[in-house]
Amino acid sequence: TFPMAYLPTLSIVARNVGGESFKASRASSAAPDEIPTTYDAGLSITPQIGRKTRLHIEVDYRDISNEYNFTARERKINLGIEFDVSRKYFFRAGYSDGFGSAGIGIQTKKFMFDFTTYAADLSLRSTRGREDRRFVFALSSGI
Repeated sequence: TFPMAYLPTLSIVARNVGGESFKASRASSAAPDEIPTTYDAGLSITPQIGRKTRLHIEVDYRDISNEYNFTARERKINLGIEFDVSRKYFFRAGYSDGFGSAGIGIQTKKFMFDFTTYAADLSLRSTRGREDRRFVFALSSGI
């Protein structure tokens, strides 16, 4: 948010900081397992690399405190890069949950198109176990 070139952005996400637990309801037989307090951190930078082109690079790490120690470290790392041309055309690639992702987007004042693919690993412990490839198609128009 500062008008400085190459100023990185640091983000931190905390989940269930209060340590709240679920309570069983009359309709169910038992409450779900407690969700541990976890923290994620991310670092990004968005340099201007041309007169009309920007490059956004981001690295995130989920579960810094290692509450889910059975999950492979490689699955906790997210990497992403996006080329932004004139704030109209977007090309991106990334890595998350052990699999690659990619997408393209077009945006104008009255129109937005996005097509992205990513994968989730359905296995509990391994890296690159059971891939569930997903596709997102978004199209919107306004006045």
